[in-house]
Amino acid sequence: MEKLYIFQATSQRNEFLSGLFIANEANVQEAIGKCLFFGKILGKHNNICIILRETDIKLITDDQEFIAKAKIYGLHRIGYNPLNYLLSE
Repeated sequence: MEKLYIFQATSQRNEFLSGLFIANEANVQEAIGKCLFFGKILGKHNNICIILRETDIKLITDDQEFIAKAKIYGLHRIGYNPLNYLLSE
């Protein structure tokens, strides 16, 4: 079952990253503790890499009607989806 999450994290250099995204719980749990590489999203000379912590992700809702509407209006694509930045091992 898909759920809507909010991602909020601070890098080692105090850059704030956030976003709303839809994922299933298993994928989110699997990503915890792994490295996220955002590259130079904040400009030249700013490679951003963080370890995803459980506190960086919070569940907003698992209401499927709400999630369907969020998809229609694109609300699930605001900011960064940390699952898209997992560093391949």
